[in-house]
Amino acid sequence: MIDTLHELGLGPDADARAVKRAYASRLKTTRPDADPEGFQALNEAYQAALAWIAANAAEAPSEATQEARQETTQPASAAAETQRLSAPETAPAPDTMHDSNGDFPHDDDTDASTVAQDDGDTVETVRFDVDGFLERCASLAAHSRDGELSAWLNAQPILWSLQHKAQLGQWLLQYLYQQRPPIEGRRFDVLANFFGLLELNSGYDAYHIQRLRHRLHLAWEVQRGHAHALADRTGMDSGSIESNLRQITRILKQIQWPLNMAQVLCVGLMPAYPTAIRRFLHRLDFGNLDDLPAPINPAQVAFWNDAADRSRFSKPRWAILAARWLAYTLAITLAFVLLTTFDEFQTVGIVGLAFACSKVAAASFVGLPLLWLTSVAHKAFNEWQALPESDTTRQPWLRTSALPLLAVATLTADRLFDLGAIGVSLSTIIFLLALHRYRRRSGLLFGGKYTLQAWHIVFMFVAVVVLNEISDHALGFLTMGIIGGALVLWATDVRRQRAALGT
Repeated sequence: MIDTLHELGLGPDADARAVKRAYASRLKTTRPDADPEGFQALNEAYQAALAWIAANAAEAPSEATQEARQETTQPASAAAETQRLSAPETAPAPDTMHDSNGDFPHDDDTDASTVAQDDGDTVETVRFDVDGFLERCASLAAHSRDGELSAWLNAQPILWSLQHKAQLGQWLLQYLYQQRPPIEGRRFDVLANFFGLLELNSGYDAYHIQRLRHRLHLAWEVQRGHAHALADRTGMDSGSIESNLRQITRILKQIQWPLNMAQVLCVGLMPAYPTAIRRFLHRLDFGNLDDLPAPINPAQVAFWNDAADRSRFSKPRWAILAARWLAYTLAITLAFVLLTTFDEFQTVGIVGLAFACSKVAAASFVGLPLLWLTSVAHKAFNEWQALPESDTTRQPWLRTSALPLLAVATLTADRLFDLGAIGVSLSTIIFLLALHRYRRRSGLLFGGKYTLQAWHIVFMFVAVVVLNEISDHALGFLTMGIIGGALVLWATDVRRQRAALGT
């Protein structure tokens, strides 16, 4: 122990006051950022010297020792605050680090503390603003340039003490849990490495630290100007990087606005847009929609999540469907008016045109729901007829014979009524059903699954109009060829399934 006092430049009769003065004097030349090993050795010598003096004083207290201790006694309030920094509480156990609020054990009065500093021949105590330190640290982590945060932390004298550093690291962690400032992930790593939050002996749960990092990084990503980082992580799969960035920028603006029913219904008219918003929301925080950071509006999140949920019918989904129904009916009627030539208008007059528009509007008003119901029914039938043999026990022959019955019915109708282009369209649907069945039951869904949408039906209707220009004889052969291909896929699937079941 005499060697320890000698390292501080003191003799064997040195007291606690002399040790503190020597330590403060050596801190001017031994900085943790310039000489970390020397600082560590100095700090260990300082702690060992104080422990040795305290042990000797407890065994044989002398008048000089008591006198020295009385001279270094601080006011009650300052001493209590110094004790909180110099002897930090035990690091919280993993179960005390709650994922929502991060309730750590601490004193409520953390606005200031005292730090020993050397001023010539005396050692005085100065007050330290803990709240100001935490706010400044979080602000630099959120807005500083590279290297500025590390330089600022290394320049803080209070962090040169390991006890002070551990206690402030605990308070900083609690502050980040409560305030959730937007901090980029690599800036959070600077704080975690400096305060040793991820070290094995730190006492903190590494999972909760990483979860906090993700939440702060997410709060940083949704801020204006950081859409590039968000596009790289979420990957909306809508094409090029530029298209992904444009789509994410639009979605971010949408979910940050106050919820306005007229505005969201207008946006919902775009096909597949509600699904894109819901997919983006679920990728933000790995499916967690209850704790997304500001400025994301929770009302917008709830609306679009319900509107695009096809597993159930909710009020937002009904509202979107009704808005599309009315808007598409109006668009078809306006298109009919615009396509009506001036000569036809002169022939039928205003009354005739109004009557024709009313018929078009009525047909669209009734036809659009029928198209949607057809799409829903086709989707259900498509999945049912593609179920594996082992997944159903009721009426397996009906599911197996569904496609051949449809093929026979289509060929019979085409022979009797000369369906022409309509027969080609129906045979195409049967072929797509057979293709999905073959891929689904053979485990070859590498390209996704086929589902008939309303716009597919509209496209087929346009194709019918075009194919009507081809001769009926050629259309008949085309219908038979497409249905023949569907039956080949069906027969191949049946043979494979029979062999797999051993029948």
